[in-house]
Amino acid sequence: MDKLQSIAYDLVFLDVMGVRGFDLLDAAVKRNFKAVILTAHALMPAALKQSFEKKAPAYLPKEKLGEIVPFLEDVLQYDYLPGWKRLLEKLKGFFDEKFTGGWGDKIGLNWQRWE
Repeated sequence: MDKLQSIAYDLVFLDVMGVRGFDLLDAAVKRNFKAVILTAHALMPAALKQSFEKKAPAYLPKEKLGEIVPFLEDVLQYDYLPGWKRLLEKLKGFFDEKFTGGWGDKIGLNWQRWE
């Protein structure tokens, strides 16, 4: 964490299943870094919600790494809620396949109503 505290970053990439992923997210957010969550093993609605609540600007499944550039452009271009809305709209079909129906409502991410 010393390195995280001494350098400014445009984007920080974290794996929530990696070493203290959510602790690193907290540290990054405190420094106003845009910390993007990349995950394979923690691809769960609860981790998605926790990433949102802890102010990560994006939660991306590693299965989408081949399509990462537009997501990162959104992270750099949009504020927190508009960025999340775009992310969830783009990944809705993917998350619908991975999670049970109505997952957005169940975890309280009703992005369709965000302004």
